[in-house]
Amino acid sequence: MKIFLLEDELSQQIRVEKHIAEIAKELEIKLEVISTGKITEFENYIQHSDIHQLYFLDIHIQDNEYCGLEIAQKIRESNPYAIIVFITTKSEFASITYRYKVSALDFIDKNLNEDLFRLKIKECIEYLTTIQIENDDLTDYFEYDFKDKKIKIPFKDILYIETVGSAYKLNLVGKNFQKEIAGSLSDVLEKDVEERYFSPHQSYIVNRSMIVGMDKKRKQLLLKEGYSCPISRSNIKRVKKLIEEQNLEFSA
Repeated sequence: MKIFLLEDELSQQIRVEKHIAEIAKELEIKLEVISTGKITEFENYIQHSDIHQLYFLDIHIQDNEYCGLEIAQKIRESNPYAIIVFITTKSEFASITYRYKVSALDFIDKNLNEDLFRLKIKECIEYLTTIQIENDDLTDYFEYDFKDKKIKIPFKDILYIETVGSAYKLNLVGKNFQKEIAGSLSDVLEKDVEERYFSPHQSYIVNRSMIVGMDKKRKQLLLKEGYSCPISRSNIKRVKKLIEEQNLEFSA
């Protein structure tokens, strides 16, 4: 399991990392901590991190008083399952985090004594382990591994996957989130042994369970949540057959 720490004070980085290492040993679990105080570096971590991860964010970074809150919004946009915890010296920020709609798990005051500070961190880690165990037992995941970069997302939340401009980059679109991942559509389809995906276009594959119909005039495959994907001319017959087989609707 990975824990991401955004903290621009080295002494605080060391403090949090020390407690995490001790807690991991106590709980007999393996934890990888990735720490940085650089915003661009942290944003790169966000793009390539797994879904169920724990983020400890300082709020005041460098000269930006609300930086941690803004970063939390970006995390939530690409990862609705992230576990976000704020760490700061300014306790008054606790009352305004709700404005940013990031659903933080906790708010840890840096001024707490070491025992309480450590306890707060431990509670967050224990929550992370519980969530991962529960989801591994109950949730059907889309798991994808491309050139040592892994991703794990509940399959029921995926709408479609599309290629983006640069080579070996995909945009995964789900319910209320989008996430860029490394890979290729052909590789995803090759690993799709259960044939859960359908390709209406060379640049798109869709979750079959999300298909609701076809717009014949616009040549669009209609999906849940109001989304749609283009249908290439060569795939029109295949799409029509799919819609008929699943007793779905045609839109004129």
